[in-house]
Parts: sequence; C-alpha cells; structure tokens
Amino acid sequence: MKNIRNLFFSVTLSMAMLPLSACAVMKDKGDDETVKEPLQSELLPFRIVFDAKGTPLIQDKDGKILTLEKIRFPIKEVREIENLHNISVMGVIGSHYTIIVIDGKAYKINLPH
Repeated sequence: MKNIRNLFFSVTLSMAMLPLSACAVMKDKGDDETVKEPLQSELLPFRIVFDAKGTPLIQDKDGKILTLEKIRFPIKEVREIENLHNISVMGVIGSHYTIIVIDGKAYKINLPH
C-alpha cells in the first residue's frame, strides 16, 4: 500500500510540474552569434524606423519618410516569393526598452533615459 501511495504521489507531482516545464526557456544555439556588419552595397535602399509612439515608418536612404502603398494578395505580377521575414515590435510600459522579435527570435533594445 505504501508503494502505491508513493507511486501515486510521484505521478501526481510529475503531472503538477509538467505545466511549469513549459515556462522554461531553452537557449537557442544561435543566441551568442555575433552579427557581421553588412557592407553598404548589401543593404536595401530603405530602413524601418519608429516614431515616439512606436509606429513603424519607412525611410529612404536619405532619411525621407516614404509613402506606402497598400497591396492586395495575390500579387499577380510576382512569379514567386524569394524570402519572407517577420518583424514584431512590442512597446512595454514600466521599462526603458522595446522588445523586437525578428523571425521568431526576441531581442531587447534599451532606450535612452
């Protein structure tokens, strides 16, 4: 009877710990990679910037804000998609940083005080 009670306790404890294990963060093998500075010729002729409210804006190479044109899918004049990257930006309250998620990897960007 004692063995059954111990077994029951072990199984119950294991099941109780299972949801907590989902909160654990696995270290990505690429977390400590240093990013090589690209050559100017390797950059696209625009950049994404954010205003004080966190709204993304697109600037040309001279810093002029570009007007964006909304498109509808499917895009008929495109033969195939060459690549797709996802960027999400989270503004958080109560801290001096922004979180940016690029292709599934989250980064913290410290803001000036």
